[in-house]
Amino acid sequence: MRHLAIALALFLGLVTSAVAQEAKQVKDLATFQKLIANKQWTNAWGNTSLKIKSNGTLEAKTPDGKFKGTWYWKGKKFCREGQISSTILKEECQVFYMIGNRIMKNVNKKAPKGSYYFLR
Repeated sequence: MRHLAIALALFLGLVTSAVAQEAKQVKDLATFQKLIANKQWTNAWGNTSLKIKSNGTLEAKTPDGKFKGTWYWKGKKFCREGQISSTILKEECQVFYMIGNRIMKNVNKKAPKGSYYFLR
């Protein structure tokens, strides 16, 4: 009986943590500002850091160089433009998801699985 209780407790712990880690799309500017803006994010491989400021600017350090740009909210998406090294990047709109203390970004037609960033 004790083994059953331990197994049940472990199972419930796994299920609860899986539910708690469910991806939730950030669909509005107010939520984006509260959860994502003005924080330092680092991608899963540690080679890119990103800071999206609430004043409409963003900065990133990437293997290709430093990125500086502007951002705005459009419908249910985060859109950005900017420059990395000498390359001008046109508007790209992305869907953001929150998963615990992580964000998944760059969810678009070119990258449907996106990239994970962790709060640092």
